[in-house]
Amino acid sequence: MLATYAGWASVAISVYGYLPYVFSIIRGNARPDRPAWFIWTIEYGVILAALVAKHAPLPALALVGVQWLGVAVVFGLSLWRGMGQADPVTVLTLVVVAIGLVAWWKLQDSLIALIISLAIETIGIVFVVIKTIRVPESETYTVWLCAALAGLFGTVAVAATPGAGLVLYLYPVVLLLINAAVVVAKVCRSPKFRFRSR
Repeated sequence: MLATYAGWASVAISVYGYLPYVFSIIRGNARPDRPAWFIWTIEYGVILAALVAKHAPLPALALVGVQWLGVAVVFGLSLWRGMGQADPVTVLTLVVVAIGLVAWWKLQDSLIALIISLAIETIGIVFVVIKTIRVPESETYTVWLCAALAGLFGTVAVAATPGAGLVLYLYPVVLLLINAAVVVAKVCRSPKFRFRSR
């Protein structure tokens, strides 16, 4: 019962996080990083397929599905109001994604695909963290806080699922940590924090 409630809570939080972010982009208050969101659009498809292959519980699949839909929408909006261009690092990242897909197809190992995809997820967050440090006003708190909370509830849902393997913990734990990194970067660049640190 706890697993079900925690799992669906993570889905609801994810949905709530994306809605204000989308409106912030439309109003010009947020400027998403184009390469990062493009990478995530591809990568979340890999994660979703890997979790399906691992017979993950429905709330876990719904969480990844919502994330995939959210990143796809944000990427589309980033073409209009985003920041960042393709560079060698982005191209290299896409190559790694392609290698992950080929490895999964050849080896039929969803764990390999999931691990590679989460590595790509982390690389995308590095892009966002760097952008947030340089231009803190280009990001808002809501989407990243909600994604971190979704990862927390997702972890609780996995922990409460009887017989859940280690692989099912990977996605929600990584989701929690990397999104928290963006929040920390924005907090550290806020005027109040810089004033207090002097």
